[in-house]
Amino acid sequence: MASKKIKSFSISADESLMFVGNLSGELLILRTEDLSIVNRIQVQPGGIIAVSSHKTRPYIATLGMDRSVILFEIEDCGNLIKVDGIITRDIPCENDDEPHKFILSVSQALNFHYSEKKIVTRNGNGGVLELSFEKGYMEPIKCTRLHGMYDVVTVSYVGNTNKILSGSNHGEVILSLEGTPITHWQFGYETIHWFEHIKEDEYLIASDMRAVIRFSIENKFEPVICDNISRDDLEHVTYNSVSNRVFASSFDRNIYEINKETCEPIGVAFKTPFKNRWLKTLEKDSNKLIVQCRNGALYLISLNSNTILAELRETPYAMWTAVYTNIGIVMSGEGNSIITMKPNGEDLYTRAPKFKTKAFPISIDSECYTKRMCYNEKDNQIYLGRTDGNVIAINEEYEETKKYNVGSAVRDLALMDYTTEIFVATEFGYVYKVNMENGEKEAIYVSAKNEPIWAISYNNDNNMLAIAEREGSLVFLDTETNKIVMEDYDCHRPKRLKWFDSENLYYSNGANLFRVNCETWQKDHILKNVGNTIEDFIWGPNKRYMVLVNYQRNLFLMDVATGTVLNCISDDIDYSKGALWIKSRENSYQYNFISYGRSGVALLYGIHDEKIISLGPISKPISPDKNGILVKSTLEIASN
Repeated sequence: MASKKIKSFSISADESLMFVGNLSGELLILRTEDLSIVNRIQVQPGGIIAVSSHKTRPYIATLGMDRSVILFEIEDCGNLIKVDGIITRDIPCENDDEPHKFILSVSQALNFHYSEKKIVTRNGNGGVLELSFEKGYMEPIKCTRLHGMYDVVTVSYVGNTNKILSGSNHGEVILSLEGTPITHWQFGYETIHWFEHIKEDEYLIASDMRAVIRFSIENKFEPVICDNISRDDLEHVTYNSVSNRVFASSFDRNIYEINKETCEPIGVAFKTPFKNRWLKTLEKDSNKLIVQCRNGALYLISLNSNTILAELRETPYAMWTAVYTNIGIVMSGEGNSIITMKPNGEDLYTRAPKFKTKAFPISIDSECYTKRMCYNEKDNQIYLGRTDGNVIAINEEYEETKKYNVGSAVRDLALMDYTTEIFVATEFGYVYKVNMENGEKEAIYVSAKNEPIWAISYNNDNNMLAIAEREGSLVFLDTETNKIVMEDYDCHRPKRLKWFDSENLYYSNGANLFRVNCETWQKDHILKNVGNTIEDFIWGPNKRYMVLVNYQRNLFLMDVATGTVLNCISDDIDYSKGALWIKSRENSYQYNFISYGRSGVALLYGIHDEKIISLGPISKPISPDKNGILVKSTLEIASN
């Protein structure tokens, strides 16, 4: 089911059909009017990261994570005929002095020329690549390295010319012609996701610095930049020439309407259950907006009524968090259920732990999700931190006993041992101390830069709370006085903070792992650049090994004493968001753990001979619909 997560889409020139790529390389053909499936074909051995439609000719192309581009011709009936495919991985840049290794890329760089039979994309190591299919097959025309060793994330032909705009994952934009740079712009140092043409020489840019940028490729005016529009990465921007309206998508679950001239947000046009990526308003009916959500769904939205007109989803509920309780492991995330995994002996042959797994429905809003949980041994209750701002306590019968709202999406929780007080980190930049008995709430920290608080961790030995902002500071707070003891201003995308002991804190900083000693304030750089953001890290009871999960779907095994990476393996088909060490009884095998995330299942692993060994899933995914596919529509479509 996770394999059917929708990753990308494009709309035909006449807006009658949609071409939708999913995680397992399927291409779905949908009717735009109601998102109903016309056909589906297997295209690539891996995720389809981008789909592009020719504006004036009956062609579409797909870009795969296998570094291939596949070209199709669209027949009058909507059927697709494959024209050709090409592997771009090993096509060299003409201006490279020496060969460069290919890189793992999630670039969506794919665009047709307005009128000609040409495509611009990227090769396997960050080059801008032009392809021609004039002869009925694809062949390279030009491949040039324009952005150094940074990846090319997005590309666009300029009008009906051979000029190309390209944007990197380091904030750089270049206008080029036949491989020769013409103009260069530097817009911060975050990923440039998309170019949207407005008029003549004017374009809008969607940037990961949470900005929409309006600029002239002829430099007729100074670029207009409005940053910090969203609380998380800003992914895409779309302009409708009929309504003259602009909309932008973000990982903060909001669709923003944007002022075309100032690039400032007008307001939130729509809220989705999860983070958003691709979006497009229809020219034929500018009231309709199509959004690709990272929960795997497509939504057809009415902007006038602020409602979902149609929905297509074939993915299970993601699991975001897991904790140990007195009965075993409890896991939760999307939907209105929790999954319990009770120990059930040991496999005779592999010595892997076995579990009895069951899903329990609970009375919570399924339109939001549980981001973090913690277990309170004192009152035998589980506390759930939710994206609607609720902190909910449930008892051992999984019934709600308390619920308090902190006014913003919860990002993390930290429990004070043997009390009913917890610390709550929020997306709006506040950290609260909440008494779960009576609901008393105190704001003990507010981000000076209005940054979301992404992670917290409490040290019960010295009453110190570590607080990490999304882009800002790592703060150590004395919780008895609420005074800052120390502040480190180098904090970038910290997904986890964890106290190793009473003095040492490990924390992820983007793709890096650091350790800070709160007695000497010495900071050690333990792991450097594991490829992408570290999502979680755990260690076992003897603290010999650490396991790390990153945003490239990899698991790393590290020796804690030396910081040496001993092994790295691929984890799951979709992103894992956390890991949990298995508590084993005495004299049983002590080196097992689970990972969990967007695929909706818990995957069991063992450490053996300093390698990570896959032991398979120990839970089943929960689907939004019993048949595994959710197709909803409030529209009445006339039959032909």
